Amino acid sequence: MCVLHFGFCEAYPTRVVLRLYSDRVNGPSDAMELIKGQRNGRAVWRIERPGGVVSTLKTWPTWSKCLLTFPLGIAQPQRQRRGSERLDRIGVRTPPIIDGPKFAGRLCTLELEWVDGRTALDHCVSGDPDADGLRMIAAQLGSNVALIANAGYVHRDMKLSNIIIESKGDGPRAWVIDTIGIRRCASKSTAIFRMVERLLVELDAHRNHLEAAWLPLLRAALKPMSKSIRQAVLVQLRAHQWA
Repeated sequence: MCVLHFGFCEAYPTRVVLRLYSDRVNGPSDAMELIKGQRNGRAVWRIERPGGVVSTLKTWPTWSKCLLTFPLGIAQPQRQRRGSERLDRIGVRTPPIIDGPKFAGRLCTLELEWVDGRTALDHCVSGDPDADGLRMIAAQLGSNVALIANAGYVHRDMKLSNIIIESKGDGPRAWVIDTIGIRRCASKSTAIFRMVERLLVELDAHRNHLEAAWLPLLRAALKPMSKSIRQAVLVQLRAHQWA
């Protein structure tokens, strides 16, 4: 029997999710916490099982376009799994998929490993983060941009709120947690520009951190690229007043 410690027993989707996971080989879920979204539809949950095993559960309502796009292989849960597998192959940290996507009543679910930390956006806006740590994170994000572009992809939603900073071990580590926006892109310069620009939009909203992060991010993104690609990216950034 599953026991909820967060008072969500009255929510129909919660009961559906619990029925789906109560008989898994991992054992019954011990607690579920709504991280964001709506309990009756698209949401992100934190599941903690006996023994302290924690995972992330993402849910989508099947009465939305998810049900229509699933047979085509382009539903968001499918794109999340496909994007995660692509990033994993090229060495970009992203939470491994545990199970799914699968249907449970009126929900489609996808379970991922839990990454303990806070978003890169929260890391930037909470007080005054260490400048060296901020530069280290920016360099990791730039390296991820380069890896994604070199593999022939672009992340159309590469933003600070979709990146978790795990503060364990020798230093902060960046994890890309939302991989729905991974798409093929034939132009490396276009891919780099789009991802860097998307990251800079949120950094620019917190301009006191922009100067510390801007150069390490751009250098790491452009370092593995040819001179012509670097020049093409800088031309696009200057045209949009970023460089």
